[in-house]
Amino acid sequence: MIIAISVDTRQLGKFHRLTGPELARRASAAVDETAAKIASMATRDAPRDTGALAASITWDTWGTENVVWGRVFSPLPYALAMEYGRKPGGPMPPKGELLRWMARHDIPVEAEDAIRRKIAVRGIAPRPFLRPAMVAHEAYFIAALRRHMFGA
Repeated sequence: MIIAISVDTRQLGKFHRLTGPELARRASAAVDETAAKIASMATRDAPRDTGALAASITWDTWGTENVVWGRVFSPLPYALAMEYGRKPGGPMPPKGELLRWMARHDIPVEAEDAIRRKIAVRGIAPRPFLRPAMVAHEAYFIAALRRHMFGA
């Protein structure tokens, strides 16, 4: 599960006298700062069982003189299912996938097939944590960009 931020510094150059590397450096600072804030909120709000999902949330930034990118993400395969849920009528989770979760919650192994069927039939409600963090920081990003670009 990944959310991304990007800035085309060629467009920013229309509004600022700086060019090239200095413009990219300042835009990168705004992207970096915002990505860190988004990651912090997503980590705080991530659904928890073992805490692995929250602990897996990270961010990075990179770019060129023309474009700066940032991303906040979790590399865990189930992050997408937590963020968006699973639609009813979808496939059953693979056999064995739920066993560790079941053990942590004292659910007998014999119930695995019933739980897998229930997930396939009813789906799983979404428990968003990355998208709300991104939306909550849209205005922050604009302010950070202004601050880094113009000192405002």
